[in-house]
Amino acid sequence: MDMRIAAVIPARAGSERIKDKNIYELAGKPLLGIAAQKAREVPEIGDIFPITDSPYYMEKFVEYGISSFPLRPIATAQSHSPDIDWIDWWLSEVGDSRYDVLVVLRPTSPLRSRASISAGIKKLVDNWHRADSVRCVSPVSQHPGKMWLESDGVINPLLPFSLEATPWHSNQTKMLPKVLVQNAMLEVIKISTILRSRTISGGVVVPLLRQGYETLDVNDPIDLTFLEFLLNQKPDLIDW
Repeated sequence: MDMRIAAVIPARAGSERIKDKNIYELAGKPLLGIAAQKAREVPEIGDIFPITDSPYYMEKFVEYGISSFPLRPIATAQSHSPDIDWIDWWLSEVGDSRYDVLVVLRPTSPLRSRASISAGIKKLVDNWHRADSVRCVSPVSQHPGKMWLESDGVINPLLPFSLEATPWHSNQTKMLPKVLVQNAMLEVIKISTILRSRTISGGVVVPLLRQGYETLDVNDPIDLTFLEFLLNQKPDLIDW
């Protein structure tokens, strides 16, 4: 199936927990540069678009071989801005009939592999007639069946389900249904899904299951500390 595939690398400048995290350097390269380099080396991807509100960030993208693009409107680059806002804007800039598939590569997942990007694209193509999107997920480390909500000084199960009359919270975790949590490593979406549902997932989402170091996401300073430690201990993880 011949698909017109574009990738976007969203990198707003106003990160709050880690200032300028998208240009934080790991092994000599900024996070957005790592994402740009890997995107360029995925054969299925045609065009790559830098999505940023910062002229300086745009210069960094250009340094790493990505063509300049209009700056994202400030209204779509707030801490509360949903992804669909800047994706709608991107579509208005490039035209909503130019591409069939959109790949979202967030700079905060620097250990993602090129093979996983290709696998996510293939998974959407292979499930084209039923899937709206592909999202990378991982097994949860803490099962929600063991979680509680507090109210008025008492706690109640988050999920009030049972197995053979035994509450989930009183069962061994291995007996409970497998639960997956999304990570920020990869999203692959049909453009038609975005136009139809105004979401970046749609109703039928196919999982790309990944776990381990590849799924690490930079959100807090401790994540950067761990990444620096990890790369010092396992330099073979550096593939940029």
